[in-house]
Amino acid sequence: MCLLALGEVSQKVAENEKVQQSVEWAKKRASAIAEDERVQKGLEVAKDTGKVVMEKTQQGLEAVKERTREWRAGAGTVWEKGAGSIQRIRTEGVSAMAWRGSARDTLDMAAREELNSRTVS
Repeated sequence: MCLLALGEVSQKVAENEKVQQSVEWAKKRASAIAEDERVQKGLEVAKDTGKVVMEKTQQGLEAVKERTREWRAGAGTVWEKGAGSIQRIRTEGVSAMAWRGSARDTLDMAAREELNSRTVS
């Protein structure tokens, strides 16, 4: 019953002459705004700005890609010249110790050497 009454009310509102006039006015106003010269210019400027931003972004991305290629090539030449090296470090003392407290306490080189010399002796 409630849905039926609600349907009737909405139908009466839709048929109301003032409602029809308001809807018609809103449609006319929306089309007038869309056709307004200032609005059209604003839309055109926004499109142009979007294109410029997109082009600048593409140029920036290309520059970053090119720099990355150059850096990679430069890094490769360092290895080819023999300037780069990889060294293996001893991790015995570090792995045996627990990582707690300050870094200075944990990585105390003298204490590790003393520990290593005691275990070797």
